[in-house]
Amino acid sequence: MKWDAHFFRFFELPAVLDVIDATVGETAICHLQNGFILPSRDDGEEEISVFQNTMHRDFPRYLNGYCASINTFFAMSDFTPAAGGTKLLPATHQRPDSWFPPDTAAADAIDFICPAGTMLVFDSTLWHAAGDNVSGSDRLAINHQWTKSFLKQQIDYVRALGDEVVLRQAPRTQQLLGWYTRVVTSLDEFYRPADERLYRSGQG
Repeated sequence: MKWDAHFFRFFELPAVLDVIDATVGETAICHLQNGFILPSRDDGEEEISVFQNTMHRDFPRYLNGYCASINTFFAMSDFTPAAGGTKLLPATHQRPDSWFPPDTAAADAIDFICPAGTMLVFDSTLWHAAGDNVSGSDRLAINHQWTKSFLKQQIDYVRALGDEVVLRQAPRTQQLLGWYTRVVTSLDEFYRPADERLYRSGQG
């Protein structure tokens, strides 16, 4: 978003907003927007183990079944068996924090195979990992994690982008960027009229 306004358009897609409203609610914020480049490895080359290709949860907290975070994940190139579709462990979302995938989990994982432009939606507590890319080309994706507004963002997007950039966006995009849930930095910012407050009432 800092370098290309196109990435704000993901905040306006009706399908994305429908998912957010039905799960984490109308006052949700964008916890993160990140891009993935999964490089291809040569046949016979050993796969390097990093966080993304090991089973993990994007929201590693169990809140007694309370849905506090949801992902919308877009394939920006074809996810094929050779390119390594994201590996998902079905029905592993909303497990207690003490639960970890067994050693046999890789055999139970399913590969998310789809054409470019597909949106994958999943509870952020679902165990998943990047697949193995041996296609000869990078595999590209962009991920969004949407959370309840009282959870801190990975990056403070309002500060990172600047007020002028945020105020150019639609009101709902401002909401998602965290414009209405900013943390005050002084008493002057705290003691403001209701319509000027950085953290508005009713934000969840």
